[in-house]
Amino acid sequence: MRGGTSTCRGETIAAGLADLTARLLVSQRSGAPLADLLHQADRLAEETRHYAAAAVHEARSSGDDWDVIAASAGVSEASARGRWSERKLNRILAGYRARTPSAPRLPPGAREASAP
Repeated sequence: MRGGTSTCRGETIAAGLADLTARLLVSQRSGAPLADLLHQADRLAEETRHYAAAAVHEARSSGDDWDVIAASAGVSEASARGRWSERKLNRILAGYRARTPSAPRLPPGAREASAP
């Protein structure tokens, strides 16, 4: 296992991506409205960004040098450093909130019904 607790974060995000992808496929096959499909695609894109940040964080924590990360991403070392600087990784990963992708999002101001 690479990177200690950040591996769990990467694994958690990857599992969420699998769930979001499955939901998008179901929505596509069921003829969901375009607005729903685009909303799901946006969530998938955001989670993918979180996953990439977690993967780079794990690689750096495991001792991978920037040249390895850059080659893996198919970008220059300067581009990799700029895209995934420690400050940017911290900001991206701080924006990731552990949530269950299957849990419905409530509209602003709405409250969950309490159990009887």
